[in-house]
Amino acid sequence: TPPYGYHYTLIYRLLHHKPLPIWNYGSNVTTMMRVEDFAENLVCLFNNPLAFNECFNISGDNYASWIEVVNFMCEKYSVIPSVVNLDIDYILHYYPEKKGEFYVDRCSDHIVCNDKVKKITKLKDRFTIKEGVNKTIDFYEMNNMFLGVDYEYDGKLDRMINDSGLWQDKLRFISYDKYSIKNKLSYCKGYYYDSPFLII
Repeated sequence: TPPYGYHYTLIYRLLHHKPLPIWNYGSNVTTMMRVEDFAENLVCLFNNPLAFNECFNISGDNYASWIEVVNFMCEKYSVIPSVVNLDIDYILHYYPEKKGEFYVDRCSDHIVCNDKVKKITKLKDRFTIKEGVNKTIDFYEMNNMFLGVDYEYDGKLDRMINDSGLWQDKLRFISYDKYSIKNKLSYCKGYYYDSPFLII
């Protein structure tokens, strides 16, 4: 995913028929939780004697596969999912800094036990994952796409997918919001990130 605050970049890619990378065909499942549900559980632990000197997993009851999450995003806009399945080691060649994240969390099933916190808070998730995805997208749209588009991330993703040869068309720069030379330069910085001739 792009850096925090730039996640609407994924929606722009889907709306412009650019693929998102997946691994293991998107089959790995993970536990997800809306921030509102997380906050309620956390606040219930404040100044609670049962929580003193204890550790808790604050996580949701719902889990989904990564491809389901992509499908939820696409359903909101009635677009056909565009994905490319890539080998994990291939992805990490482009994103070596993500190695720990991938091997610990992303490339295996990650279902977190929340029995301990639920015994104290007695709370249930108010939102399904699909509802949570929709609320997150709505937040971005109501807040001017939050921080906007990460064109550098977009360029690097295009390069990774183009190099794989698994997408039928060559992916190029698209101005999602408004064209500016700064956006194109950021895209080129991502696409040619390893070029010895790139100076930005």
